[in-house]
Amino acid sequence: MIKTLVHARTPEQVNFFKRLESKLKKSHEFEYITFNLLTYLYMKSKFNNKTYILSKYVNKNNYKSTKINALEGNGIINKNSYGFTKTFLEEKNIWDLFFVWNGELASEIALKDFAKDNEKSILFFEVGNIKGKIFVDPKGTNKKSILYKDIKILEQFDVDEKEYRKWKEEYIKKKMIKHFVPQSTKINLKYTFIKYLKFINHYFQKILGIISDYKHDWKYLSKVKNSSKNIKYDKINLLDEKYIFFPLQVSNDAQIKLNSDLNLLEGLKVALDKAKKNSLNLVIKPHPAEQDNDFLEKVINFARDNDIIISNDNTFKLIKHSEEIITINSTVGLEAKIMSKKVTFLGDSFYDYLDENNIKNYLLGYLIECDYFSDEEIKKGTINKILSRDNLTID
Repeated sequence: MIKTLVHARTPEQVNFFKRLESKLKKSHEFEYITFNLLTYLYMKSKFNNKTYILSKYVNKNNYKSTKINALEGNGIINKNSYGFTKTFLEEKNIWDLFFVWNGELASEIALKDFAKDNEKSILFFEVGNIKGKIFVDPKGTNKKSILYKDIKILEQFDVDEKEYRKWKEEYIKKKMIKHFVPQSTKINLKYTFIKYLKFINHYFQKILGIISDYKHDWKYLSKVKNSSKNIKYDKINLLDEKYIFFPLQVSNDAQIKLNSDLNLLEGLKVALDKAKKNSLNLVIKPHPAEQDNDFLEKVINFARDNDIIISNDNTFKLIKHSEEIITINSTVGLEAKIMSKKVTFLGDSFYDYLDENNIKNYLLGYLIECDYFSDEEIKKGTINKILSRDNLTID
């Protein structure tokens, strides 16, 4: 039996990995580790797997105080959960394989370093950029992935050109005709409830000494009290405008914080400067998931002061009619490449290395057909594709 340790942040991730486990139970023995009390209680109430959660009152023997830069909720700070996790893994040292979501939290980085130091297999998972697909990589996600280190890996995934053209045509058609529902920036009841739940969970973990990657304290909770700003969108005829499109990412997006030297407002200023130099308008579209209303207000005020067009139109229409797309490292940049548009990435992203020759291999080869949000059984062929990612190497 291959002893497998799964790092799960949320009950949703637990459900996904349990679907994998159900197809691998004859060959793999699954155990779980989490740094979220709610996830731990969910595991204990529903499943029989051995599940670990670390406490500074229990897991303190020979603890190595190591701090690193890692993602923590809405920012990057030094986290000592790395040291607790690394010590725990070194003391146990019983697993052959690790499944990790994303790999950007301190405890997840500890798993990665432990696996590397001890020549253990590890796979990183992420929801794919295309609906119904997942991203699985042996090195990490985004900038830490094997694709960022060597995009030539995609040559191993030879996708038929006709198959891709057919997929591309259907994909763009679907996105272009999809009815656009204006997104609200108001903080809804569900979002507020989740924030309060995380806040309560944070203090229970603190009382119990549970090691955490997150800090959902009063400062975090205070954002719930921010009043939403009603955005007045500009009505424009896209066919009559010559413009650069700068799609806004969520202001606390991990991709900006970890993989870019520019923040979102700085990126916006770069896009504005280029638009002016080329006598073009600049069009922005606020991200529908943005919840930091203070930041949003700064962006709106900056846009109004600089004659920037604020649109709420269909993203694919905005891409289609633009002269160029400038982004930090948004998925919109990938979508623009699918539409064969000129794209400038201001941050680090392997999307920047995709071209007309290899993009088909990424979309229909590297991304794995598997709906993360579904409850359906995962097919055997999909399981084999996931496990085969452990064999990818750089020439």
